[in-house]
Amino acid sequence: MDIGKLLQLRKLGVVFNGNQNSFKHLLQAIEKLNRSLISLSIRVQVSDGHETPDMNMAEPTAFSFPKFLESLNICGVKSGLPRWIKELNRLSKLTLCETHLGEQDMAVVGNLKGLQYLQLKHRSYVQTKLTLGEKQFQHLKILLIHGPDITDISFNKTPKLEKMVWSFREMKSISGMDRLPCLRALEQLSFTVTATQTRWKKLLKITPIIQISSTMVTVKAKKKLEARMMMMPQPPTQPQLPNYIQSITRSIH
Repeated sequence: MDIGKLLQLRKLGVVFNGNQNSFKHLLQAIEKLNRSLISLSIRVQVSDGHETPDMNMAEPTAFSFPKFLESLNICGVKSGLPRWIKELNRLSKLTLCETHLGEQDMAVVGNLKGLQYLQLKHRSYVQTKLTLGEKQFQHLKILLIHGPDITDISFNKTPKLEKMVWSFREMKSISGMDRLPCLRALEQLSFTVTATQTRWKKLLKITPIIQISSTMVTVKAKKKLEARMMMMPQPPTQPQLPNYIQSITRSIH
């Protein structure tokens, strides 16, 4: 099917596995939808021994980009952001994964006037420090960061940020929180399994919660209890575990 003929198409998701020339044909088809598309997702999957297509090199001459895009998802394109992204005045949602961006690329993202939602997935940004510069990200409301690369985050001024989720392997610093006047929710999730958590897991494997507490009969409740126990500084001995679980169970009901 020639997707370029679907002139009323508003949302397009593509999983691409091909060469540079095929990628050029894909962009030519997208160009034909430049007046209808509001949501575009491109995921590039490259077979072993093949090069990742360069989006900018594959771009047709005088490329007419989808100017009305509101949502853009790019995954697996490691040649940088498309040149035309800075012209997307209506773009409010951007999700990136395996894009290997640097500081200059992130500055371009920060200057997107309408951006309200930014999700940085695995290897989307490969520097250890992420700085949200002054006069950048002025309308950003939601920031989601998932991946092991970023260890430091610095906010200069992000006046409308309401929610931030940061999943990390190592956190060294987070600064500028006093410059986030609208922040309502902050979640920090660590990938690192501590020695204490390891001991807990071994203990729970030996004596499952479901066998100890008759009140904990749902998977959701079990997960909630396990999460609470993982936060405890020191696991009890196995004989102490039943009473320990009962006391925590009462506290979360």
